Amino acid sequence: MNEEPESYNSFLLRLWRTGRGGTWKASLLDPLTGQRVGFNSVGDLFRYLRERVEISPDKAPSDRQRSPEVDHAESRVQGGEEGMT
Repeated sequence: MNEEPESYNSFLLRLWRTGRGGTWKASLLDPLTGQRVGFNSVGDLFRYLRERVEISPDKAPSDRQRSPEVDHAESRVQGGEEGMT
């Protein structure tokens, strides 16, 4: 991408399957602009997000390199808590 990445992005993410056991499709809606972007696969969605924040696949953190905030958020979701404080 030629544009400089923004320091904050928010999207409404929608995921659905095409048919029983079919391929996952996705769309992102930018609540500020109303722009919607569709994806034919989860892989396409991830590539788009990496481009938005300019992370190359080889520099993306592995599961072992995740931040404490991500681990904390996931443990709250798995523990059944509704929201994050």
